[in-house]
Amino acid sequence: MTLRILHLLPQASSGGATQSALRAAQVTAALGEHSLMALVPSPRGYRAPAAPPIVIAPGTPTLHAAIAAADLVHLHFWNTPALYALLRAPWPPARVLVWAHIAGHAAPQVLPPALLAWPDMLAAASPFTLDLPAVRAAPPLPAGRRLIFPVPDFSRLAGVAPAPHTGFTVGYVGTVSFDKLHPDYVALHAGVSVPPARFVLAGTGGAWPRLQRQAQALGLAEQFEYRGYVRDLGALFSALDVFGYPLAPDNYAAAELVLQEALFAGVPPVVLRPGAAARLIVPGETGLVVDDAPGYQRAIESLFHHPAERARLSANARAYARERFRADDFAASLVEAYAALLALPKRPRAWPTSPPSPFPAAAGFVEALGATPEAVPFALSLAGAAADEALLAADTAIARSTPLMSSAAAGGVLHYRRADPTDAMLCLWAGLVLAGQGRAALAVAEFTQARHLGLVPWRADWHLARAAQACGALEVADAALARLRAAAPHLIA
Repeated sequence: MTLRILHLLPQASSGGATQSALRAAQVTAALGEHSLMALVPSPRGYRAPAAPPIVIAPGTPTLHAAIAAADLVHLHFWNTPALYALLRAPWPPARVLVWAHIAGHAAPQVLPPALLAWPDMLAAASPFTLDLPAVRAAPPLPAGRRLIFPVPDFSRLAGVAPAPHTGFTVGYVGTVSFDKLHPDYVALHAGVSVPPARFVLAGTGGAWPRLQRQAQALGLAEQFEYRGYVRDLGALFSALDVFGYPLAPDNYAAAELVLQEALFAGVPPVVLRPGAAARLIVPGETGLVVDDAPGYQRAIESLFHHPAERARLSANARAYARERFRADDFAASLVEAYAALLALPKRPRAWPTSPPSPFPAAAGFVEALGATPEAVPFALSLAGAAADEALLAADTAIARSTPLMSSAAAGGVLHYRRADPTDAMLCLWAGLVLAGQGRAALAVAEFTQARHLGLVPWRADWHLARAAQACGALEVADAALARLRAAAPHLIA
């Protein structure tokens, strides 16, 4: 039987989830025809592979026709507004596997109850995800839950070996954005007491200018090297002594293909807890797992001072990666999952109906946060109407959102705002997080837009006045204060 397998991606990019989807199609090519569709355009500069081709941003009729024609739909999940819009829309009958490419413990990249109950099968890319209390407590699914652990194509690392070089080099490869990278990356490495150390970063993301400014401010610009996206990963790994992988405390990493590649190349990693990435390391055998910044710095210093230990970890990492990260095992887990799905009939499905809201896109964002603490201030802000301290406290909490919660590309407030610029509440929240980041002029624009879109005027004006004062737009601030005195005088009494 020749299967028609449809892979649905929120977006095609150079990230690990897209690579996992392409690799899944590659290792199970013998099963039949794989087609891939990405819901929104790719980031600038991304070059999609020639084979298998990826259909980018198909229209709704094309998408629904592909779903109906497929024997099974393999949906690659991470929180994006486009993916949730698809989940909430009517579906033709289908067999659906949702494969979570996130750890699932850190908002907004979580697995809410509606998602856990929706597919025929839920797969996780990391055992960390299956151990989450919310996943364990979720109701049974027709085809169950299982681990599908992706592995990269190691052929591009064939023959990689350490290259002679001077000094001591610590490298990072991955997303260069503070919704994943540790927010104190530069300071963290500045505290490493290894005089000849150099720190190399490679990848894509928007944090490059800030990283450069931080290094210059500390007088360490010469120690940091910024490579951007690197195609010859083998050459990079061969020049590294340590793979420094300090992720943000609320990172959403799961199977982390690049960490697997570092192990395969024999570059001993140093990884910070918490999160799923640490589950890829055998502590003290294939790398080092540490609890905090001082521990991270001491670990790198120790590897510098003890080259024999570094060599031992390197050899262990190589052997472990070749045994643990096998393409045959990856393919077998996919074949088993697909067989379980094919034993079921196609069925229609419907997302649970949510209460109506005047701000449906903002309500969708709150729903995607599930029952997390981070959802609470957004839910209060969304429901609030009275000009009271509780509502203003919720807005203040939103303004203090983490880089991940604020993110413009990882399911955060600015991501949802960009996807729907007509939702007044999302504009308000975007203004709040921008103000909290010290970007007052941009916040003024968002609060002004929220007001024009019909948000209760006093709410926009309260925040607009403060942001306008912060960026020196005094006429705008005075006008907002005048309106506020008329609408809610007790707020400025």
